[in-house]
Amino acid sequence: PNVLLVTQVENPYLEIAENVVIPKAHKLSYIKRLKTKIASIQPNETGVPLTDDSEGEGGEDTMGSRGSYTAAIVGVAASIKAADMVVGGQCVNVFCAVRPPGHHAGQELRSMKAISNGFCLFNSAACAALYATTPRSQGGLGLRRVCIIDFDVHHG
Repeated sequence: PNVLLVTQVENPYLEIAENVVIPKAHKLSYIKRLKTKIASIQPNETGVPLTDDSEGEGGEDTMGSRGSYTAAIVGVAASIKAADMVVGGQCVNVFCAVRPPGHHAGQELRSMKAISNGFCLFNSAACAALYATTPRSQGGLGLRRVCIIDFDVHHG
């Protein structure tokens, strides 16, 4: 079988991800707090806690550097492009191997009040689903429903 490997995401997907889809999936206060925190990281710093909440509780498992915000945007853009590729008939399924992962990121911080954010900044799967179910008249794919299969395997 043919396997298509996509190694880049075009600018329109980056713009849709950052300006349209991510604000639908995450609260603007969370996006602003994350962006501000990442912008304040010094160029030589790595391993800085990114998602520590406003009360200072937890979040140290989600570390990053100055490039983390951009990397998270690219991850969402890749998921949006993947949705376009499936709906457009270029492939029948997709697997987005992106970092940071996104499935633990909730609207404000942690999904379902979990104690951890699991290395996640933006929920790329949720963003792709929102994009896919947005009406075509509003720039989405116009699907009535989507199915997300999330497998999260840990060892140890």
